[in-house]
Amino acid sequence: MLPQTTVLLTGAAGALGRVVFASLQREGYRVRGFDRLCCPWSDPMDWVTGALQSAQDCQRALQGVGIVIHLAAVPDDAPFESDLMPSNILGLHYLLEAAKESGVQRILMASTGQVVWEPLNHGPWPVRAHAAPSPLSWYALTKVFAEEAGKVMARDFGMDVMMVRLGACPRSPEHAQQIDADPIARDVYFSPGDLAQFFKLAVSMPWEGFHCLNAASRPLDQERLSLEEAKDLLGYEPVDQWPDAVEAYWP
Repeated sequence: MLPQTTVLLTGAAGALGRVVFASLQREGYRVRGFDRLCCPWSDPMDWVTGALQSAQDCQRALQGVGIVIHLAAVPDDAPFESDLMPSNILGLHYLLEAAKESGVQRILMASTGQVVWEPLNHGPWPVRAHAAPSPLSWYALTKVFAEEAGKVMARDFGMDVMMVRLGACPRSPEHAQQIDADPIARDVYFSPGDLAQFFKLAVSMPWEGFHCLNAASRPLDQERLSLEEAKDLLGYEPVDQWPDAVEAYWP
């Protein structure tokens, strides 16, 4: 994809969104942020403040967009009716419908390693990107829904869709402490630098149809998530391992 393409990044004010936003801007892409929070940077830029739960906000954000990177979500288990369902289910529906109506061709959506919790914790390792779901929680179930929705968009509407089963991305110092105490989480840590590299490749490299890929940095001990598919499709080669550059995730 050419840098002239406008990339919509949902969740752009979040820990992961800030990293991806800055990385794509450095590569010359026109990036539009979409978040319920106002733009966190002082310099003026393309930004839509709105909610995934609003079909109108999604339509407004997607005007003139060629690529969508969907990172916005309630990122862990939470009350289903009040938190998970509005953001991770209804919001996804509104976003995908607006993308379809706007003629978006390429969508990258964040899933989670939590959708393959059983083999991730007990093996056999490494868990391949096509592994069948064994979700940990209601949150992980919303990501299974997202993966299936992505298949529908690719199959029925001809979109190019990539589901990215993310490793452990600490959103705060407290979250980083939890990862540091968990050998499995340390092995699937996804550093800011590797996150930026992955999404830069996913935006720029040629690929078509539906794909589900694992995304993480190098393991400390045991390779638990297979990165073979990401290497074959995108040329992704992780550089970091826990806890390299972890502080770059939070302001």
